[in-house]
Amino acid sequence: FMHDMVRFRLAEVASQIEAMRDGIQAVVPGIALPLFTWRELEVRVCGMPVIDVDKLEKITNYDNFSGNARHPVAAMFWKVVRAMSDEDRGSLLAFTWGKRRMPAQNSGAQFKLRFTQGMGDSHMPISHTCFFQLDLPNYSNEEVMRDKLLYAIRCCSAIDNDSRAGGTLYESDDDDAKEEAQEDEDDLGWGVLGGGSADGQ
Repeated sequence: FMHDMVRFRLAEVASQIEAMRDGIQAVVPGIALPLFTWRELEVRVCGMPVIDVDKLEKITNYDNFSGNARHPVAAMFWKVVRAMSDEDRGSLLAFTWGKRRMPAQNSGAQFKLRFTQGMGDSHMPISHTCFFQLDLPNYSNEEVMRDKLLYAIRCCSAIDNDSRAGGTLYESDDDDAKEEAQEDEDDLGWGVLGGGSADGQ
């Protein structure tokens, strides 16, 4: 009986493991897998666990920033990010694209940093995780930017919480309309009149 029980327990997830193996080998040839250690394979699949700010800056596209990285607010942003702990940098990534790791090598993922001229010190940064995008208000100084960013990434990083609270997993058409209206207000410079949001809602 004990031998049968052990054999059963060892084989009870065999079909699931086989399915996982088939899925991996659909992307990576099985003959190549022995060439990697598990850590090397993890990095290639999941990305680097340590956030390299220089690499993140290299894959950044700038929207509405005159001079791109040389714009004062953009330069301030990178100074704040470089001063963060690695834990907070991971939270920043989670806030902006739902993952705590850098994009895998050669993934083609691009971080988009958008300058919202019509928003100021009273507003929170807004993330769009589907697009790996962060909307950054026109903060007046480094201290304000640091406080707003840290609050956002530490307290507003859960994805889909608003939808779950409403009993649905997906955004409704009303949510899409609200986001479009908010973007229109931003473009017109009206966003400063409202209370900023860390999650774009």
